[in-house]
This record gives sequence, structure tokens and C-alpha cells, in this order.
Amino acid sequence: MLTTRVKISGDTATLTLEGDLDENAVALLAKIEGSVSGVQTLLVRCGGLNHINSFGIGKWVELMVRLSTTMAIELHDCPAVMIDYASILPDVTAFAEVVSVLFPLRCKACKTSSALAIRVDEVASLPKALAAAVCGRCGAACAADVDPETFFGFTSNFA
Repeated sequence: MLTTRVKISGDTATLTLEGDLDENAVALLAKIEGSVSGVQTLLVRCGGLNHINSFGIGKWVELMVRLSTTMAIELHDCPAVMIDYASILPDVTAFAEVVSVLFPLRCKACKTSSALAIRVDEVASLPKALAAAVCGRCGAACAADVDPETFFGFTSNFA
């Protein structure tokens, strides 16, 4: 189930998404449009998304297309599931700027999954950040859980 929170400050709205972006989220997505109308910038915090299916991403793209005609949209903390869709469906990010992502990590010792928040415009620093990544559970070194070049394929910032 998708939950949302909208906070408006001046001409900027911050939308926080948590849960699943699927067919059950359609009515909630429709309400978002009304609650952010009139702002100039929409900051979307995506880090709480757990699951996305094709129906949900389709409705998301439709919403982004409509909103992008009246406001600038920034996507923050995009999880791997959203980046997976962006890699195969360019429209997922065509109407918004992806500012930051949650790059998937896996602990070398205990195999716990985690994520490294990284700004897309700072992706060149990924090797250094990966070298310093440690597991929050056991303190051992973490490694990339996906191929960085493939993961950042949606952007031209990967070097």
C-alpha cells in the first residue's frame, strides 16, 4: 500500500512516497495532483518505495507528464526498483530531474542489503564512497550489489 505525505513551503512542495507503487495506488496518485497544484517546484522523496509494478509506473509517468507542464520536478533518493524501470522506460525520468539515488550494497560478511545515497551529479565519487562503505549491522565492508555502469545507465553522468 502506498502512503504519501505532502509538505508545502512557499512555492515548493515536498512529496514523500512510502510503500508500493501499484494498481492500488491509482486513487492516491490522483489526489497528489490536486494537493500540489500552484507550486513551482515539486521535490519527490522516493526512498520509501518498496515495490513498483508496470501498472503503477505507468500511472506514475502519466502523473509526471501532467505535473511537469506547470512545475519543475526533482526525484530524490530513487531506490533501485525505480532506477530499474528508468533504465528500460526512459519516460520514468524524462519529465523530472533525478537528483539522487540509493545505490544497492551488500555486506561481504553477513550478506545484509543496504543502500548508499549518492547524488547523480557526484557519481564520479562512487568508487571512493564504495571503498568506505561499511555494514550498519556488523561493521564489515560492503560492496556494490549491482553493476554501477548498468545502474547509472539512465544518466550521462556515469564516467
